[in-house]
Amino acid sequence: MISNVSKAVVNIGYSGLRDITLTVEYADLVQRRLPKRVQLGRILAKAFVAARWASAIGQEVRLQGNESLFTAALLESLGDLAVAAYLPEIYQKIERTAQSQGWSYQQAHTEVTEMSPHDVTAIVGWSYNLPEHLVLPRPGQETKFKWPEKEHHERIGHFANDLAYNLLSWPYPEILGDFADLCSQTKLGLELSTETLEISLALEYQKALNLGGTIKLDRSCFSFQKTRPEDSDRNSFLGLCESAQLAEV
Repeated sequence: MISNVSKAVVNIGYSGLRDITLTVEYADLVQRRLPKRVQLGRILAKAFVAARWASAIGQEVRLQGNESLFTAALLESLGDLAVAAYLPEIYQKIERTAQSQGWSYQQAHTEVTEMSPHDVTAIVGWSYNLPEHLVLPRPGQETKFKWPEKEHHERIGHFANDLAYNLLSWPYPEILGDFADLCSQTKLGLELSTETLEISLALEYQKALNLGGTIKLDRSCFSFQKTRPEDSDRNSFLGLCESAQLAEV
C-alpha cells in the first residue's frame, strides 16, 4: 500500500502522480457544477483520453515542454463543460442536432452556437486568466507535409482532442473519412509510422481508463461505437484499444 507522498512518487513517478492529481481536481471541480441530466461522464472521458494521447505523442517525438501537453489537452474540454454547465439546454440541442442531421459534434456545435468548441474554450480560458500556453490556438489549415516544430504543441493537442471526439462519437456519415484524415495528417506531420502511432495511442487509452478509475468514472463512459465496414481502419484501431484494455485486466 502507498502510505505517503514519497512512496507514491517512487511507485508511480512524478509525471504520473501529477496527471492523477490534475485529473482528480479537474473532475471534482466540474462534478460540483454540472446538472445531473448532462452526460458528464462522456465529457470527462473525452478529456482524459485526449490528455493521455497528447502527452504520449509529445513523448514519442521528444517534444520540448511536453509536460504542459497533458494539461492543455485536458483543458480543451472546458468549452464543452462550460456549455453543459451553464447552458444545458443548448448542450442537449447540440447533441440532438448532431444525431438528427448526421453531423459530427463539432459541426452541430458550430451550427447551434455559431462558435466552435474551441472558440468557447478560448473564451473560458480568457475569463479565468489561464496561461496562454494552456489554451492551445487552433492550428491553421490542414497540411499534408511535415509540421514546423513551432506548431507541434498546438497540432498535437488538437489532434488528440479531435481523435477523441471521433472515437467517442455516435456514427455519422463522414466519421471514417475524418478518422483517416486525422491519422494521416499526424503521421506525415510528425513522421511517425502507423504502427508507432496506433500502438502508442492504444496503450495510452488504457491509462486514460485508469485515470477515470481514480474518480470512480464508469468504464462505459469510455466505450467506442464501431462503424461499418467491419474491416475499416477505425475499427482496427478500436480493436487495438480493446486488446490493450483486456491485457491490463
